Amino acid sequence: MRSLPDGAVRSALSISTRSGLDSERGSLDTHPVGASRALWPTNVLSLNQIEVSSSARTKSTVSARLGPFVPGAGGLPPCLAGREREQSEIDDYLDALRSGEPPPSPLIFYGPRGNGKTTLLNWTKRQASGQGIRSVGLDTSQILTEESLARHLLPDSWLTRIFEGISWRGTEVRLRRPEAGNVTKALARLAKKSPTVFLIDEAHTLETTLGMQLLQAAQTLATDGAPLLLVLAGTPSLPSHLRKMHATFWERSRIFPLQRLDRRASSDAIRTPFAEQGYDIAPEALESIVGDSHGYPYFLQLWGRALWSQVRQSSGPIGMEVVNRVRPEFEETRNRFYSERYQELEDNGLVAPAVALAHAYEGMDSLDNYRVVEALKGALEADGQEIGSSELMRVRQELHNLGYIWSPSGARKRLFFSGIPSLMSYVADVDSH
Repeated sequence: MRSLPDGAVRSALSISTRSGLDSERGSLDTHPVGASRALWPTNVLSLNQIEVSSSARTKSTVSARLGPFVPGAGGLPPCLAGREREQSEIDDYLDALRSGEPPPSPLIFYGPRGNGKTTLLNWTKRQASGQGIRSVGLDTSQILTEESLARHLLPDSWLTRIFEGISWRGTEVRLRRPEAGNVTKALARLAKKSPTVFLIDEAHTLETTLGMQLLQAAQTLATDGAPLLLVLAGTPSLPSHLRKMHATFWERSRIFPLQRLDRRASSDAIRTPFAEQGYDIAPEALESIVGDSHGYPYFLQLWGRALWSQVRQSSGPIGMEVVNRVRPEFEETRNRFYSERYQELEDNGLVAPAVALAHAYEGMDSLDNYRVVEALKGALEADGQEIGSSELMRVRQELHNLGYIWSPSGARKRLFFSGIPSLMSYVADVDSH
């Protein structure tokens, strides 16, 4: 256990008296101007400034080399094409929040991996910050209990951290931490300070009881007129996961099922960033890229990154010669992605039904529920054993949750779309060999 000299402890304790300690959070409202230099050495600040400057130069160099395209990890692409409707409604929600009004409902983004859920979540966060709205993003792996959620919403103060495990004249010094707790109160404190956007990615993995408390808290605060916006993002299993929480008002949320992009949006996602850098793309080259990507945002960003590595070293329009030169790089990354998805199917015992669906979807973008079930039934009963309807529904749901097929909510007729058509072709091809 560390010990501090008497003077340092007295100095820090006197700061808490003078600076207005928030007794609920154990935090200071203002920066401790009169603090001991032993606790806040000035040379650390200078070193940090140097490191930030160096980091900025490194980031600039890396950006120039890698280009504006950001495949994976939810990075914001240079052109967020095909999401104009979602962006417009998000802006409307933020406008209401900025004026101190409660938003009409929570926002929910869901769809197969790679369709841009995390990207849209990060875009919402950036828009909120640009309008002076506080945004709080949480990782579901870090919030397994109500207490851990409250700790993330109301973190320990700098003073609590300083005195963690410190003794003075043989007596341990501790400040009172925020009480574990009530999610509604924690969210209310955030919204009371300023309008707040609360974002949770991978919400389909949110612990059910905690999710129920979180949704109930958001509903309570909305009823009370608190300026708080809850935003959830997850895979196709998110709606069914929310239903398990028995909080039916989530169905009145603004729900955005994120489909693959159409051809126009796919073209814009590639053409616009290059045009802004002074590069033109020949029509046949653009058509080839869009066709290979199947409207899948992740693949479009992969193509953009691969092309950028070539065109930054040359001049003139981007034609088929350049596209064919970088195609092996794109295909190598894409096939590695396919291999991981195939392994996932194998790990879950879903290869046979996935192959059957791949054949059923040949030349089709979607199938109705009857044809999906019939294809699954044929695969599962191949050994002559009759399969019950509950097992068929379980397999269909698992393939849906993985995004191999998926059915957006709100459609008049339930159709199942292929998550990535070219992945189905890969699965069928692997099976045939």
